[in-house]
This record gives sequence, C-alpha cells and structure tokens, in this order.
Amino acid sequence: MHGFNDMNVSLFRQLPITWIYPILSILCAITSVLPESFKWKDKEEKLFRKWIRYSKEKMLLATGTK
Repeated sequence: MHGFNDMNVSLFRQLPITWIYPILSILCAITSVLPESFKWKDKEEKLFRKWIRYSKEKMLLATGTK
C-alpha cells in the first residue's frame, strides 16, 4: 500500500529476558493463561506482576525496504 518491499512481521513479547533466552517463551505462554486479576495486586509483588502482564501482551515488529 505504501510501496514497501521485502516486508517481514514478527510477533514478540515485551520481556527482554525472552529475547536473550527464547526458551522462556514457553513459560510466557503458560503464564499468559492466568486471569487478568493476576496482573496487579500490590506493590510488593510488582516484579512478578510485570512478568504476568507482559506475558499476556504481544507486540508486532514490522520491517521492510523502500
């Protein structure tokens, strides 16, 4: 539509540890089935809650040449 060639789209999670160790994506997939109520509970468990939140949210990365 905008004249790009050789387009590539990738799906990824916003957890940098999964970029270094792709095998952890399996753990993300398992974690992603937890209910939304597990995302934020209290400030003491914020680090754990980030893992749950970003396991559920997937991002798209698109590249192309013009």
